[in-house]
Amino acid sequence: MFSKKINEEDKFGDIPFITFYSTVLSRLAYFTSKSFLPAYMQIFGPIIPTTLMANIDKSPLSDIFKPSIYSKTLQTDSIIPTYTFNGEKFINFTSMSERVNEVTNEFYNASSGKIPPKSDKPINLVGGQIPNNVDSSKGKSNNINDMNDIDKINENANARNASIKNTIKNSVNRVKNTVNNSVNAIKDNVINGNGFKVAYISISTSNYGGYYILVDTRMPNSIFVVFRGTYSAKSAGSYTNPTSVVPYDIAKNLPKQKVAENLKKDQGKMYGVLKGINKILDDVYHTIIESMLYLAETHLKPSSKNSIKVFTTGHSLGGGLCTLFAGDWYETTRTSPYNTKPYDIFSKEICCISIASPRVMTPGLANNFCQRVADKQIFYKRITNRGDPVPALPPKGFGIASEGYEHPCSGKKFGKTERNLITMDCGSAMEARPVPKPVYTKPLECRSSKTSMLSGNISGNALAHTVYLYVNFVTAVPVSQFLSSSLPSRVKSKPIEIQRTKDGATVARIILGTGIEKNKSSSIDFKTTFFNLNQLRPKDKQILVTGKDVPPTTSEDTLMNKRVFSDIIESLKPIEGTNYNPVTPTDADMYQLTDMGAIEPSPVISGIVLSGGMKRRHTRKIKKSKQTRKVNKNKRRGKKSMKERKSRKN
Repeated sequence: MFSKKINEEDKFGDIPFITFYSTVLSRLAYFTSKSFLPAYMQIFGPIIPTTLMANIDKSPLSDIFKPSIYSKTLQTDSIIPTYTFNGEKFINFTSMSERVNEVTNEFYNASSGKIPPKSDKPINLVGGQIPNNVDSSKGKSNNINDMNDIDKINENANARNASIKNTIKNSVNRVKNTVNNSVNAIKDNVINGNGFKVAYISISTSNYGGYYILVDTRMPNSIFVVFRGTYSAKSAGSYTNPTSVVPYDIAKNLPKQKVAENLKKDQGKMYGVLKGINKILDDVYHTIIESMLYLAETHLKPSSKNSIKVFTTGHSLGGGLCTLFAGDWYETTRTSPYNTKPYDIFSKEICCISIASPRVMTPGLANNFCQRVADKQIFYKRITNRGDPVPALPPKGFGIASEGYEHPCSGKKFGKTERNLITMDCGSAMEARPVPKPVYTKPLECRSSKTSMLSGNISGNALAHTVYLYVNFVTAVPVSQFLSSSLPSRVKSKPIEIQRTKDGATVARIILGTGIEKNKSSSIDFKTTFFNLNQLRPKDKQILVTGKDVPPTTSEDTLMNKRVFSDIIESLKPIEGTNYNPVTPTDADMYQLTDMGAIEPSPVISGIVLSGGMKRRHTRKIKKSKQTRKVNKNKRRGKKSMKERKSRKN
C-alpha cells in the first residue's frame, strides 16, 4: 500500500493557537498544587511568549479562533515559528510543546521520586564527515565491493546527515527561543511594573478533585476555569458505570408544554445529561462562581461590565465538565443574582475548548447547546484524536431503552453547518514503543470534519487518548496510582480523594495559590481550608424532588454566596510541611459554616433556559409548608372574626 503524500500546509491543518494554549492548561490540571503553579510559571512566559498571551487577552471572543489576532506580533517577532494553511499564517507550536513536555516530565519525575531524564547528548562531527568504512562493533575497516552495499551505506549516511542537520536546526531554534524568552522577561518587567502575579483557587471534594480557577495579571481581561481529567477509578466511573447508559432528565421541574415546544425545535426527546459527570459539576457550581469573583476582584481589578472574558477547558472527564459548564454559563449570566453587580463583570459569552471528551448530553440538549454556538454565545472547539475510544463513550443509545448521548453539533440539525466549524479531528502524533511518547515529526493533520473508519478513525486505541497536539498526557496519571485507586480504602496506601467526615458527609477543600515574580525572583504561597459541603446543600432547600420519600436528586451548593465564600477565604491557613495535597482533614482543619439557615438559596442552574425567564425554585416541601402557614393564618383570622360576630350578637 502506498503512503499518502502530505502537503506541507496539511501537516497541521486549521489549529487556532488558543486550542494549544488550552491543551497545556488541561495537562497542568492533572498536577496537585505543589506542581501546578510552579509549572505554570515555567511555561507561560518562558515558553509560551507573553506577546501571544496578550493577543489572546486583548482579542474579543468573536475573533478568538482567527489567526489574524496574532498577525502584528508575528510581523515584529520573527522568532515565533509559523506555518501557512489556506493562505493564512498560523503559529507552529511544535517546539513549544516539546519544551512544555520537558517541564511537565520534570515535575512528574520529581513527584514520583524518579530521576529526571537526561537530555540527548549533542552529536560530535568528525572533520565534517561521517566515515562509512568503519565497523564500530569490531573497530576494523571493511572492503566494499558490492554496489548494493555501497548504496545502502550512502543511504544511511544521508539519513545520518539529515539527522545531524535537524539536530543543529533544533539547537539553533532552542538558542533563539532562549533569547526570545529573555526578551519576553524584559517585556514582562516593563509592562507589568517589574513583575506579575498568578493566582488560582483549586477546589476538591470527596467525589472529585480538580477544579482550577486561574488568573494571571499579564492577562487582566481573562479568567480560566480548568477541569482535571480522569485520574482515578472513581472519576472514570462517572461516565463508564452502567447507570450512565440512561441519561438524567434535567427538565422535570420545568413547564411540560414549554419543554415539549423547545424539544421539537431542538429535535430531541428529552433534555438529559450524563448524571455522573453532571453531579461533579453541580457539587460546587456556585463555589466556582464565587471563586471566579474573588480572584477577579482581588487581582484583575475590573472596571466595567462584561470586561473579563471567560475561558473553560479540560481533557477527558475534564472535557465533559467544561462542556456542561459552558452550557450552564449561558443560563447563569441571565439569572439573578448573577446578571447584576458584582457578577456582571464577566462576559455573557464563553470560550470552551473540549479535549477528548466523552458524550455528556442527549441529542436535544446537544442541539440546544449548538444553537448557542450558532448564535455566538458559546465559542466552541471540540478536539479529538482519531482512534481515541473515550469520545465514543457512553454509547449513542440502545433503541427504545434510551435516547443515549450525542456531542454538541454532531446531529443532523447542525451536521453540515456548525459541526464543520467546531470540529478538530486530529492524528495522534505519538509512538507506543519503547514507551508511549509524542513524535514531533508526525503530522497532526487536524480536519474540520469527522474522519471515516476507512481513513483510520477506528475507536479502540487507548494510547490515542494520551497525546493531544503534541502535549503529553501519558505521565498525567501514573498507572499504579490509577489501579490502586480502585482498591478498598483499607487496602490503599494513600487516599486520593478528600476523605469524608465520620458521619459520611461530603467534604470540600479549597487551596488558594499565589505566585509572584518580580525582579527575576519569584515567591509562591499556598493556603487551604476544609468545610462540610453538605451544609451548602441542605436537603430541604434542593428543588428536584422526584417523590414523597425520595431524597432530592440535585446536589448543588445553593447556599454558597459572596458572604459565605469571604468567610471561607478568611479561614484559610498556610500549608505547612511538605504535604501540598492534604486529603485527610482533622476536626481542627474543618471550618465551621454558621448561620446557613438564614441564607436565601441561590437559583439552581440546570443548563436549560425557556422563554419567559427563570424563576427561583424551592422544594415542594417548602412550598407546602408556606401554603400550610397561609391556610392556618386564614383559619385563625376566620375564627377570630366569628368570635367577634358572636360577641356582637350577644
